[in-house]
Amino acid sequence: MSIIFYSSDDNSELAVHAIKNALAEYEVTTWPAAHPEKIRYAITWGAPEGFFNDLTGLEAIFSWGAGVDHLFNNPELPDVPVYRLEDAGMADKIADYVLYSVMSWQRNFKMYISQQAKMVWQPQKERSSADYHIGIMGMGVIGSRIAERLATSGYSVSGWKRTPGTATAITLFSGLEQLDEFLQSLDTLVCILPLTKETRQIINQRVFNSIPKGTQFINVGRGEHVVESDLLEALDNGQVSDAVLDVCVTEPLPLEHFLWKHPKVTITPHIAGPTQEMLSAEEVAKGIRVLSIGGTPDGLVDRVKGY
Repeated sequence: MSIIFYSSDDNSELAVHAIKNALAEYEVTTWPAAHPEKIRYAITWGAPEGFFNDLTGLEAIFSWGAGVDHLFNNPELPDVPVYRLEDAGMADKIADYVLYSVMSWQRNFKMYISQQAKMVWQPQKERSSADYHIGIMGMGVIGSRIAERLATSGYSVSGWKRTPGTATAITLFSGLEQLDEFLQSLDTLVCILPLTKETRQIINQRVFNSIPKGTQFINVGRGEHVVESDLLEALDNGQVSDAVLDVCVTEPLPLEHFLWKHPKVTITPHIAGPTQEMLSAEEVAKGIRVLSIGGTPDGLVDRVKGY
């Protein structure tokens, strides 16, 4: 029984090594495979055109990442179960990224950098963490970890998800009917939603008009969650005072794009939660072993919901 791996990521050699170590009892091959008919499990990120065509014995697909939009955007995706990474070390990395971004804004560190460039020595007033309200759109495994990290650091945290659910220690909102209520008292808005047809362009003029003037916006979800022209308007009219964007609609971001030089925007190249090869391989290996004995691994994707 064979496993095929492909990733468009620069660290694919490290990933192959980690997968082979974690699944030593299996034959692990890279794409294109010499005997595609023997492949039972595919592990992939950004599968190229034709990747699935000859995998006639495929039983399951594992996304080499938390997101699965790269798979569902592939018209060649076969009708087999799809599993995603639920954590594999990414949640803590993204929580660190968000906490750093919030603190840099809340404690005026970005302003001090600007002051240093002008040789200005001027302490700024800052708000206490307890009086600072952060809202998280997307309350899955990663969103919940972000909420936990922020709450532990003393911030007031609330969450929003598309469908009803439960949460401990934070106020949880759900559905479009509660979105405005969720947005109305925020100091920072964080997006970590899965990308689906329902969430594509969900961060738009309606959202920017509903947040308090001067809110910080952090996107660690997908660039396609945001209507970038609406974000530009919100930045220019002061609805958004600071934007930290780890993801963009087009990646790499085109050189001529307004986001590069906008004074209120910080860009990072999709590095908030990089795949941790060893931990990811272990999570996938656990899932494959569960499948091999007839079980259902964690991370099964609902094709209707898209996550």
